[in-house]
Amino acid sequence: MDNQEQKTTTTLFSELNKTIQVLGVEKLVDILKHIRKKSVEITQDQVDQSEVIIKTVCDEFAISIDEFYSHKRLNDRRYAVGVCALLLQNKVGLDNSDISFLLRKPADIVSIYKNSINLLRDARPDDYKILKRIANINSKLKDLQNE
Repeated sequence: MDNQEQKTTTTLFSELNKTIQVLGVEKLVDILKHIRKKSVEITQDQVDQSEVIIKTVCDEFAISIDEFYSHKRLNDRRYAVGVCALLLQNKVGLDNSDISFLLRKPADIVSIYKNSINLLRDARPDDYKILKRIANINSKLKDLQNE
């Protein structure tokens, strides 16, 4: 094994160890199985639609794509992920497993964030702001479909 291969292997095992520490062995194995299984099930059209939805949601919440996928604790990121998850379910027809894969978030988190969006009510001022953003996103997505 040459020096470059050794560095690559060391990096791979280092990242694998970090991931195991964060997710645990069972969750990592589930994710790897999911990636292998789902790599042929999600169509390119669904991926393309998902990218448009994610970008539109990020624009509306004024967060970058990198911030969306990060693990930083940004208040609006949680709402953005929840809104994306609901839109991917309702507009693209994806299940929690597919959504989890595309959003790079654990399925249980995706489910929690979707439920938090479903519980929003117009009568609450903070909720109303998020619901208004969702209406704006739906309008933008409708406009993009009509182009």
